[in-house]
Amino acid sequence: EMEAPGFQPEDIDVEAHDNVLTIQGSRSAESEKKEEDYIRRERRTGQFLRRFNLPSGCITDDIEAQVKDGVLHVRIPDKQTTEPKKITIS
Repeated sequence: EMEAPGFQPEDIDVEAHDNVLTIQGSRSAESEKKEEDYIRRERRTGQFLRRFNLPSGCITDDIEAQVKDGVLHVRIPDKQTTEPKKITIS
């Protein structure tokens, strides 16, 4: 999970390549307020880039990501591990 306040899903890119997860985003917003004797214009911009090394065994084809309430949730599935199987020698 990663906080991403004010970011929409289209503002964020999540990519996995060579066991590296890259999350990057950018946004910009403008506002204007007109009053009788002045005009106030504001521009806000922000961007970020984070890279994480993934452990071996991650299934990068099945990574899921969603933004909800200003938090980016990324789910990275791991290989199913199987219990050792006892083999009887005959």
